[in-house]
Amino acid sequence: PNQWCCIAKTSNPPHHTLMIKNCLMEHATIEQRVHHLVETLPCGTTTLLVVDGKKEDFDHQYDQSDEGAFREVTQRLLQEQWIDQLLEAPTRDEICDIHKEWFGFVPEFSRGAWTHDDVGVQYASTFHGFNHCETDFVLQVDSDLMVFRGDQRSGMLPFFLFDEDPLALTWALPIANKESRPYTTGHRLEVRGCLISISKLKSVFQSSLRLPELVGRIHWYRLVDEIIGDYKSYRGGHHNLFFVHPPNEIKKNVDQSLLAIDAVQSGRLRPKQYGSVDWVGWPTEQRDEPIIIVVCGRNVAAGRMVRCIDSIRRNLVDDVGLVVIDDSSSRQTAEFLH
Repeated sequence: PNQWCCIAKTSNPPHHTLMIKNCLMEHATIEQRVHHLVETLPCGTTTLLVVDGKKEDFDHQYDQSDEGAFREVTQRLLQEQWIDQLLEAPTRDEICDIHKEWFGFVPEFSRGAWTHDDVGVQYASTFHGFNHCETDFVLQVDSDLMVFRGDQRSGMLPFFLFDEDPLALTWALPIANKESRPYTTGHRLEVRGCLISISKLKSVFQSSLRLPELVGRIHWYRLVDEIIGDYKSYRGGHHNLFFVHPPNEIKKNVDQSLLAIDAVQSGRLRPKQYGSVDWVGWPTEQRDEPIIIVVCGRNVAAGRMVRCIDSIRRNLVDDVGLVVIDDSSSRQTAEFLH
């Protein structure tokens, strides 16, 4: 069938790898972005951070790279166990192995480094990441995605699609919709965020005779669209799990980037965000109480927070708005506030 009803099913133990793709240009926000994705997306058996080693001339560039700052942050992510493995860009020998295993030929390095396509989009690092996944299923996402997940039950990954349809190759993370959408096929692969079967992806490549002429000439995910054959790319899902893509204008400003992540994660969206892939702007919420109290803090102990809020409630009239600003607290403090 080309359409499935969107229903909640009993959760299965995680049997996928969360693979986060990023580059050296994202040094200023990668720590907060990894925190956001790991906290929000359905947890896998392992979390893998895949690094594109390119240092300049980025596709859709919005900042300069800072390798030193990037290494410092990613090591901290490892030490604090936000990620299980940090995977650097593949070496020349590893690039040869990737091409031989996935595409059936060894590249001649006279044409660039064979790590990025002709437009400058990386592909070698992604397949290097696939090779290091310990599970067949991988939820591969760009590190800049902003994700909303309303609750664990309705925000599950639809593994049943792959169980019930042997030709299911990928399922794309949905965009924001007010209502749940049925699962349908006939779509292009959504590379920014999708659940994919590695074994089936290999079958797609191994069944094509066109790879030497196409690999590196077009984006790898558009190559999949070209040679997908009978396999299917699914879209659809529950409205309580979706992503929003930030445009470069937002990513240029670190503070705005992090505020946008917070807005999406908490579900504060403008009405026209529904049905749109890219971020459309800030929600224009207005408090209507005559008095607004703004409480700011960072790493405040739980007991002190409770005493502060209780004191405000006891000493002021009922018609008062309370806004609490959490200034990048620790994980425990943030969880308590939520």
